Amino acid sequence: MNNPGRQIAASAAFWMKGLACGLTGGIVLAFFLKLAELGSGHKVYRLLLNVDFISLMPPRLPEWFELTLHLIVSLAIGLVYAAWIMFRSKPAPLTSALWIGFLSSLLYFPLASLSDRVPAPGDMKSFGWWLTGHLLFGMVLFGSNRMLNLLIGTTGSPKA
Repeated sequence: MNNPGRQIAASAAFWMKGLACGLTGGIVLAFFLKLAELGSGHKVYRLLLNVDFISLMPPRLPEWFELTLHLIVSLAIGLVYAAWIMFRSKPAPLTSALWIGFLSSLLYFPLASLSDRVPAPGDMKSFGWWLTGHLLFGMVLFGSNRMLNLLIGTTGSPKA
């Protein structure tokens, strides 16, 4: 019996595309939110890296460590995106990427309520930066996938 999920997971294209898209999107998101924070004063980059809510973590961590944690999450999201567009018969890669960006932006509200070092949940200017950054993340997922399709000659399906 042919298992599409197993076929996708075994695909080198799946791993390469998922990890590359996630890493690229995560780097662009972090860079965008860092610039937004520096330019506007809204602590959206701080929110991106914040891990205050994880009780096993020390209260303060080096920025490089928090950024690494963010990139690990981005890698996982990239793999979800790759699986989603490879598994569906009509993948709609742009729509899927934008939905991922939008849905992940909604984490602003619970994350902002978990620390006093980040914007308040009701700070809509900060949410605007956060939403824009996460929609950009979705666009980068899509764009990275398109570039990889050209470079490695796949269209996203596990049969390609």
